[in-house]
Amino acid sequence: MCWSARANLARWRVWLRSVRTSWLEVVCRCSRLPAILSFMVPTRSRVREVHALACRRGDEILDPARHFPQYPQPYFATFWLDPHGFKLEAVCHHDAP
Repeated sequence: MCWSARANLARWRVWLRSVRTSWLEVVCRCSRLPAILSFMVPTRSRVREVHALACRRGDEILDPARHFPQYPQPYFATFWLDPHGFKLEAVCHHDAP
């Protein structure tokens, strides 16, 4: 790890203690990229179940469960925002329904 990365980590640890935020939140803020936390599930029906759960929780749905032809196939996924604004994804890389 380079010196600047170590210095940044030390600064973030101090900040973390002061505001009691999650490690995921720190990773997102450090990277300056829109972070996506992806969950791989075994079947497409699980992707649909996760989508239904996110809807029931009242989370903001970004993309309903569907095929995404722009990604390597087979790619069946749903995207949503959790209550803290993190972008989450449930994805299945199998053809089985």
